[in-house]
Amino acid sequence: MNKILAIATLICISICSVGFAGTQQPQLKENAKESAKTNTKANATIEKGTLLFFLNPNGYPCQQQDKILKQNMNNIQAKADISYISTTDPMSRFSFNRYGVRRLPSLILLNANGEISKHFPPGIRSAEEINNAINELKLSCIPNDKSC
Repeated sequence: MNKILAIATLICISICSVGFAGTQQPQLKENAKESAKTNTKANATIEKGTLLFFLNPNGYPCQQQDKILKQNMNNIQAKADISYISTTDPMSRFSFNRYGVRRLPSLILLNANGEISKHFPPGIRSAEEINNAINELKLSCIPNDKSC
């Protein structure tokens, strides 16, 4: 009986492994870097950071954090793009594991190179706390002219 159970378990694991082996894992560093490019009036390219928002869309604390982010969208988007990473998206599991997120809501601020600039403690963060971290974020500038 134990042998049959062990064989069945191995078969299930091998089938699951084959199913997931072909899936493409998101490359957050490159995606964050590519999506964070903005053209300025001076024709220089400025790379912005990315604010990763890990959430459960059905959870009240996450809904409250989302309201705070949306109310401050203009301030945030001046220096960083917002990336929503949801528990309801199976492909997001990789990001949750990569950044060690276990409690929600969680915010992680990445610089223009995709490196962690600020890892906020889990829970609802105030607009002031988020704006302070965003303002400390340094933008990268790719000089196309003398304005950089």
